[in-house]
Amino acid sequence: ITRDTTLILDVNGNVKLTPDMIDGGTFDNCSFTLFTIPSSFTCNDLGPNTVLVIASDPASNVVFSSAVVNILDTISPTITAPPAMQVLADTACGAVISNLGTPTTADNCTVTSISNDAPAKFNIGLTTVTWTAS
Repeated sequence: ITRDTTLILDVNGNVKLTPDMIDGGTFDNCSFTLFTIPSSFTCNDLGPNTVLVIASDPASNVVFSSAVVNILDTISPTITAPPAMQVLADTACGAVISNLGTPTTADNCTVTSISNDAPAKFNIGLTTVTWTAS
């Protein structure tokens, strides 16, 4: 007897599955051993995964079952904005900046997008640009 479960990836993008996590009350008149295939997951396994569960006893009786293991990444990426910059305004009292620099990002899986809310043209004065990583 198996039960479906959800596992959360760690800071390295890994998680281990042990048989007790999906055992829903397996029984035998003797002792038994449970195995799962696969038993480890990474960022490549996000979402539902069908796991083979094998139970065997000392008399070489073997039974197969399956369970669905949902793998989640709940760790948000981090982002550090590039250094602040100062530019001179043009004759129209603004500035167009084609390269704001590159932020530094990190994640246990993969940063899939980086964006910012910079205007097409900066007015005179201080402008805060917010960077976002996902």
